[in-house]
Amino acid sequence: MTNKYIFYLLVAFILGATPAHSQILSSGEVWSAYDVLDFETDSNNAGLSTMANSGSNSGTWNANSAGGKFVADGAGVAVTDGDAGSWSRKIDYASPINSGKWRLELDISSYNFSNFNNMTSSSNGFLLRLEDGFNKFAEIELRIWDEVGSDGIADTVQGRMTAAGAAGDFGQKSVSIDTANPVDSNVVFSNLAIEFDFATNAIDYYRNGQLVKSSTFTRTQFDKLELEAGGDWAMSSADTGVLSTDLIGLYTAVPEPGSFALLGGCLALASVILRRRK
Repeated sequence: MTNKYIFYLLVAFILGATPAHSQILSSGEVWSAYDVLDFETDSNNAGLSTMANSGSNSGTWNANSAGGKFVADGAGVAVTDGDAGSWSRKIDYASPINSGKWRLELDISSYNFSNFNNMTSSSNGFLLRLEDGFNKFAEIELRIWDEVGSDGIADTVQGRMTAAGAAGDFGQKSVSIDTANPVDSNVVFSNLAIEFDFATNAIDYYRNGQLVKSSTFTRTQFDKLELEAGGDWAMSSADTGVLSTDLIGLYTAVPEPGSFALLGGCLALASVILRRRK
């Protein structure tokens, strides 16, 4: 076997040694937090302005979240009450982001719609979105529907993922709300994520770690991260703790740290082998 083939085999080994983590990620890459809130260290009633952002960007939200809208409970989740109404908060990026691989993720801990009976619109949504100016880039939504004759009572929940400019959007609908056990069915939508790659325009939709759809997109950049509650919600202070959120986050792909050390070791071994064969 020639020297160059030994070298190529070692390089191929290291490049294939680290398994891919998803459809978008290549071997030797991992997701790194860019703007991520997991509420693990936040005190009770902490709002967005004081919640810990573990991401490398540590972006600042344009306004705090008032009581009932989105506040930490001191036990690792953020809660939203039924009287939260419509609101939005944003992290603005100084320069548009137009390269790299990205993951937008929303994790739901639980929901309780057993008393969510005063809906003033046919649907209410809790959304995590990337925007390009005022245009939607990618969006994850937990949507609460009143489908039975618009009687003002929440009937179903939909986990919905969309992307503007994508060749087909994905929406998973619906899960009936069991008022006798309204928290149980939330496992269907406990984790919703969208991954996309600017280099290939590939976009993947995930639910609970499972790939559910792959597509392509055409938008070229995004410049803000937005958290929003849409619709009118129940507008009742009696509907407390309607939604509990485990994590909201934006991640970017980076080389896996361990792969550098392994690559260095393999290259060093290749160098020794090549020198001894000369």
